Amino acid sequence: MKNLIYLVPVTLALIAGFLIVSKNSESAYAYAKTQGNFQVVEVFAKNGYSPAITEAKAGVPTILKIKTNNTLDCSAALFIPSIKYQKYLPVTGETEVQLLPQEKGATVSASCSMGMFGFEIRFV
Repeated sequence: MKNLIYLVPVTLALIAGFLIVSKNSESAYAYAKTQGNFQVVEVFAKNGYSPAITEAKAGVPTILKIKTNNTLDCSAALFIPSIKYQKYLPVTGETEVQLLPQEKGATVSASCSMGMFGFEIRFV
C-alpha cells in the first residue's frame, strides 16, 4: 500500500509532462495558410516567437503576420536580415511583412534584435 502512495503522484507527473511536451511540440511547427494567390504565415511574438518553424510553399508570395499582445520583451524588436527588415513591433497589434516568392529550399530567418529568440520560414 505504501508503494501505491508514491505511484499515483509519479504517474500524474508523467502524464502532465507528456501533455506539456505534446502541446509545445504542436506550437513549435506550423504550415502557411493559402489565401487566394498568396500565403499567410502567422507568428506570435511574446517571450519569444511561436511557432519556431513554419513550412510554406516555394514560389508563392507570402505575407508574414506578426501578432503581439502586451509584448514588452525583446521579441518586440524584430530583425529579418535577408530582407533588411528591422522594426519595433507595437505592444499589442498585428504587423504585416510582405515576402517575395522564395525558391524551393530557401529559409527566411528572423530574430529579436539581441538574437535571443528566433523563428524561421522554410520554403518547400
